[in-house]
Amino acid sequence: MKSHLILITNDDGYQSKEIQSLINAVKEFGEIMIVAREGPQSEMGHARTVNKYIRCNRTNFHGTVESYYCNGT
Repeated sequence: MKSHLILITNDDGYQSKEIQSLINAVKEFGEIMIVAREGPQSEMGHARTVNKYIRCNRTNFHGTVESYYCNGT
């Protein structure tokens, strides 16, 4: 059976305890990829990045889980 790819993201940053909780909750269901903010940006739903590049960087913060953090608003 083909494994599912599970994307985890949030607005609290890639180092948040909530992301680790989500990893633990779904790791048995498939491969996990994390793409999250570099730092907390709660309640920024209408903000947007204009006239700047958005950069994503790979991180090993979550061990073997493929993880990226992004800048921007």
